[in-house]
This record gives sequence, C-alpha cells and structure tokens, in this order.
Amino acid sequence: MKEKGFEMANLTVNIYSKNTIEKIAELILKQFDIDPENIEVTEIARKFGLNVYSADLGDSLSGFIKKVNGVNNIFVNNNHAGTRQRFTIAHEIGHFVLHNELINTNNGTVLFRGLGDNWEIENQADYFAAALLMPLSAVEEVYNKLNENISATARVFRVSEQAMKRRLAEMRMVGAN
Repeated sequence: MKEKGFEMANLTVNIYSKNTIEKIAELILKQFDIDPENIEVTEIARKFGLNVYSADLGDSLSGFIKKVNGVNNIFVNNNHAGTRQRFTIAHEIGHFVLHNELINTNNGTVLFRGLGDNWEIENQADYFAAALLMPLSAVEEVYNKLNENISATARVFRVSEQAMKRRLAEMRMVGAN
C-alpha cells in the first residue's frame, strides 16, 4: 500500500494517499473487531503492543511516541481535554502504523510539526487519527440519523466538535468553514 516516499535524514519515509490511509484504518478496526461507534483508542494501542502513558507535557506538546528499551510508548499530555488526548493517541498510532521506520531510527527524538519535511508525515498521522476515530461510513450514518447535528455526532465518536467539522468537510457533507 506504499504510495511514494521522500528522503529525511538519510531515510526514505513512505507517503500514502488519503484513500490508502482510510483503507488502513478501516482494516485495523475490522481486524480488531471494533465497533466504529465505540472506539477505545487505548485498547487499539495495546493491541499493537504500545504502552500509553499520561504525563504533564507542558502547554505546546500534545504527545509523542518513543521507543525505550525496545518497547514503543505513547506519551499523551494529561493537561489536554479527553477528546484531544484520544486524537493524540490515534495520531501516534498513525505514526506507528505508517512511519514505523522513523520510530526505529529516531533514537527517542520527538518529531513534531515545524521541522522541515515533517509536516507531511504529521498531516498523514492527523488524517489517520481522523480515519480511525471517525470511520467514513459510520460518521455518515450517525450524522444523518442525528439530523445533521455536528455536536451530537462529535459526542457519539468522542471527538471534538472541531475535529468532527473537519471530518465532515473532508467528506463534503458540510462546508469547509
């Protein structure tokens, strides 16, 4: 399912289309037999062998994934809202699934937005998080069943209203405002 790649610190990083990322997220939910309206993102992390820790990461860092003694660990900022923490965990699972080669070679270095070419891998991890937490068909069904109520749909999927608005805009079900 690899689409293309680019060089980053002497390492080729795979770049995936949004369609491929959707399919990967869908396969994960299916493989782990997860109800799309009741996604326990920490359980998904555990099924991949990832430990999840809550920590005070200050104001600007939402979370990161770091390999310590051969074990992959996700650290999530406990100062952030629960919906943000869920999205961050899903984002870091995205890095594990899509960009594992970086985790295995970054020697514990935290990768984040704003560092050169990282924006593309960060955008992919964000898109993966959205696809995992808000599966297309389930969102469409719930959104229509709830009379196109964005807030209520966001509550069903336990994401922020902002994340749901963005997802619905990507699905062309609402304007991009």
